[in-house]
Amino acid sequence: MRSTTIRNHLRSSVIGYVALFVALSGTAMASHPGGADTISAADIINNEIRTEDIRDANVTTADYRADSITTGKIADGEVGSADVLDGSLGAADLGVDSVGTAELVGGSVGTFEIGANEVLSRNIATAEVNGGDIASDAVSGADIANDAVGRLEIAQDAVGTVEIATDSVGGAEIVTDSVTSGELGSVFQREGLGLVEDPVAHDGIWTVGTDTVSCNSGEVMLSVTMNWTDAGIDVDHGEKAFSSAEIDPSGSIDTATVTAIFDGGGGSDDPATFSPVATCLAA
Repeated sequence: MRSTTIRNHLRSSVIGYVALFVALSGTAMASHPGGADTISAADIINNEIRTEDIRDANVTTADYRADSITTGKIADGEVGSADVLDGSLGAADLGVDSVGTAELVGGSVGTFEIGANEVLSRNIATAEVNGGDIASDAVSGADIANDAVGRLEIAQDAVGTVEIATDSVGGAEIVTDSVTSGELGSVFQREGLGLVEDPVAHDGIWTVGTDTVSCNSGEVMLSVTMNWTDAGIDVDHGEKAFSSAEIDPSGSIDTATVTAIFDGGGGSDDPATFSPVATCLAA
């Protein structure tokens, strides 16, 4: 009797059960935009997908969220030139001392790649800088260390008068027998005329006479001496001597003061005369 009642219930309700199944299936299909046999994000529990659940080589760029791959996700040595976008690396991306000669393409570093005052002596290989590497008028005295430039660094005939400071070259800078007439300008002798009036001959009292001699404008006085032109009345025995000469280069022209002494007599009627002689070099 009980089984008959259940059978009659199923027969009368089969259409309702079918309708319920269809309704439920339609709802499930509607929740999956990809259709049947698809899985959406809502169907997956967080952090439940593992490496073994993903088929090899099936994850592409489109599957990564922006900024989701960090340093820890990348194996050491796995990023090559092809993986880096051109022009995307800046100074902040490079480690200190991480870029050496081997990392630079030949001829790729120019003035704009080097910061002001960034190149030191230790950054330059020995004998690697020549005239072709230096711009005209680019190196001044402030850029050269003391005693850094010797004869080997100076090209032949490269130093002229404009490169030499006034009064900077002395005898210590000139090699013995290295200066010839070809290195000098024209040389001139300039003369003056002085006299000494000694009243009494040979009395042991020497009379002093002075005279000056000057070079012309633009000339440098190299030396000065004197010649006696007349020794007074006692030509043969008159005591006479060249006492001193002082060169004064401080004025607009070089001038020397020559001092002579005489004890040969003659007084003002027959004084001794002398000629101071200056050797002058045209600058």
